[in-house]
Amino acid sequence: MGSVRWNQEKGEIVISGRRHLAIDMASLCKHIDLLVGPRVAEVIFNQYWFRLGRQDAAEAKREKATSGFKEIIHDLAAQDQLSGLGVTKLKIPEDPNSPMELEISNPCVEASEGAGKAVLTSYWCGVLTFLLEREVTATHLSFDQNVARCRLEAKMPQPILKA
Repeated sequence: MGSVRWNQEKGEIVISGRRHLAIDMASLCKHIDLLVGPRVAEVIFNQYWFRLGRQDAAEAKREKATSGFKEIIHDLAAQDQLSGLGVTKLKIPEDPNSPMELEISNPCVEASEGAGKAVLTSYWCGVLTFLLEREVTATHLSFDQNVARCRLEAKMPQPILKA
């Protein structure tokens, strides 16, 4: 698991070796949703968080080449907690064609659409898309007693049709 270091003299927060900025994510998401509309905000934030998830998964796989899939997932979920996103749990069934369940306790934002939805789900779609080598999408995002839940579904590879 990584670490959080705050240096007040330098005015920096470093989480697992990367510099971060403390920000009110819920307010930012609401503002961007109002500024460009929730659909466009979701697309913009999805692009960022999905790419970050893919990059983090690639880096974790490169740094821990001997680690298995579940260990990489565990380490990346620990990063969510360090960064303030919430406490992430991912339930991965034995059947690779069954949907996975993403659960975030105490999520930093509660939004089932727009930028907030992308903040909660797109990172994990990127992580799993990289690790499974299949596109993963989030569906059925809901909130219950300060817990966000959604399904993560890996799309089946499509055969290439010949003309």
